[in-house]
Amino acid sequence: MVESQRNIRIQFLLLIVLWFLCTLPGLVGRDPWKSDESYSFGLVFEMLKTGDWVVPTLAGEPFMEKPPIMYIMSAITARTLSPLLPLHDAARGTVFFFAALTFLSLGAAARELGQPEKWWIAPALLLGSVGLVHNQHMMITDVALLAGFALAHAGFAFSSRRPMFGGLVLGTGIGIAFLAKGLLGPGLLGLTAIALPVLFKTWRTDKYLKTLLITALSALPWLVIWPLLLYSRSPVLFFEWFWTNNFGRFLGENNLGPKRETFLYATTLLTLGFPVFPLSVWSWWKERKMVGQSALLQITLVSFMTGMVVLNISSEGRSLYAQPVFISLCLASLPAATELGGKQSRIASALFVIVFVLFLAGGWSLWTMMMVGWPAAARTLVLQKVPDYLPTFQPWAFAGGVAVTSAAIFCWCLADRMGEALIIKWCTVVGLCYGLVMTLFLPIINSNMSYKTIMTSLGCNLPSRYLCVASVGLGEPQRAMIHYYANLRTLRTEVEPGALDICDVMLIQSNYNDNIHNRLPARDSWKLVWEGRHGSRELFRLYFRLPSENIERKVLK
Repeated sequence: MVESQRNIRIQFLLLIVLWFLCTLPGLVGRDPWKSDESYSFGLVFEMLKTGDWVVPTLAGEPFMEKPPIMYIMSAITARTLSPLLPLHDAARGTVFFFAALTFLSLGAAARELGQPEKWWIAPALLLGSVGLVHNQHMMITDVALLAGFALAHAGFAFSSRRPMFGGLVLGTGIGIAFLAKGLLGPGLLGLTAIALPVLFKTWRTDKYLKTLLITALSALPWLVIWPLLLYSRSPVLFFEWFWTNNFGRFLGENNLGPKRETFLYATTLLTLGFPVFPLSVWSWWKERKMVGQSALLQITLVSFMTGMVVLNISSEGRSLYAQPVFISLCLASLPAATELGGKQSRIASALFVIVFVLFLAGGWSLWTMMMVGWPAAARTLVLQKVPDYLPTFQPWAFAGGVAVTSAAIFCWCLADRMGEALIIKWCTVVGLCYGLVMTLFLPIINSNMSYKTIMTSLGCNLPSRYLCVASVGLGEPQRAMIHYYANLRTLRTEVEPGALDICDVMLIQSNYNDNIHNRLPARDSWKLVWEGRHGSRELFRLYFRLPSENIERKVLK
């Protein structure tokens, strides 16, 4: 008995260390990265300045692409933690919160669906999913959407035994998903809730009907309050959000997002879906005769198929949009994951050992070579790829690398204490690889992904006095970062066509190959005073208007 309790405590400690290993690296110590995180933080920064929690704004302009729950919570954590951390790192505290909510909700769903001792496998598989490991460290709305889906699946799981609690949890999950990305989340979860009793008679019960009634009541405040506040503020902005950025994107009536490629999501599942996609397919096939009696298989099958059908009907598409289906895949993987063993398991374990050792030795060796500058080819290669980076010893990066290495070795050594050691070892490999990249090599990556240097330089080259700055071709991430680092809001010619007629400073963003310097979009003479490049394509040029007579300035209305 004492030994059993000791093992339980060790297993609990192992899971906590594994979760921190896979979650913490990359959350702090870096700037907002292009592109989604940059504009997301721009919305948070504007919210902190204006105090407006109803209408998200980006550099002074309404931005109605998504509802504001991620931005509101990030603003709260930014204000709370900013005395200890830089503002953007403090804002990323919301990512940590939603990651914890996703982990716990997925574990609760697995436990309720018949895996009281193996519940940890589902959230562990989420940590080890290749397609989620990077995005779940970004300050983007998809992190909140995933948490909403995990919470909703826990609600489905509790519906048969505790219908009132299940309805409350399901409704809350739907509400979080709605305030994260709009109608997509409630649509997918609503279709799943309707399809379950249609397809399976085990869901045609009074308890499930009670669950749905409680769900509707608990979801109502989430679904109604913000849209009503938005409509009362501006019916035009409400319509822009409700139709243009939901139905318009889905139906392809506008060009606001990337068009879906034919085999986008199939490719995503076959590549980024490892290991949960093959494990879930194995589970569904292996347990196919039990579908009529297994709530686990029913929920995951319906949720997955609903998600894939809707995503493949939509006109827009990104691999990022497939993240919600990973919740059902992690749960569906449970039957297969609990029976991993035999010769194939031993071969996989041996391969994991090789990968673990290679990444551990290779990561530290490459970092050491960069620090000491030998061989010279290593430093030359880095400077070619990231010319703005100067290899210097960063104590915090070194300390982070030591912490990641220690945590990974701890998890690896204790993996055999868990029943399914192969799952723990795989998650440890993923955590080690990502953790070393996000600690030892974070200064290099941040130098390439951050806008801090170039936008600060832009701010320093602005004149001490000017009327306004007109911009041409400025993207959403760039507008956000200029506002944050240079405290500059531009008048975009795409919104204010007369900006070039009244502003005496002009900023142009273009591609390296665009010869825009020789075809300026203005009638007057301009002088190039600053030029900066970012990444592999972005070129920024700052112009001052030369003194000229007989130029009538138009006043923007």
